[in-house]
Amino acid sequence: MTFLRGDMLEHALAATGRSIPPENSVHGLENLPQHILDDLNAIHEKCVSSLYAFAYLYHVSDAPFGDVKHYLDQRGWLRDVD
Repeated sequence: MTFLRGDMLEHALAATGRSIPPENSVHGLENLPQHILDDLNAIHEKCVSSLYAFAYLYHVSDAPFGDVKHYLDQRGWLRDVD
């Protein structure tokens, strides 16, 4: 089940300006394609929410929940999430 739907999906679409890749279409987090990184940065900047960035990355990758959380925490994006 995806986290990226409803308002979150609409905000992600507006932030990236393009369609969202299919669920689990990216394998792992080690070598994310540039377009995924670009989308992730746009979503984080334009939506001003780590939750939206988390939902996007969790949707497009097959990485486990904890790995996605750790990836975003390393970027310093989870400081505003309790």
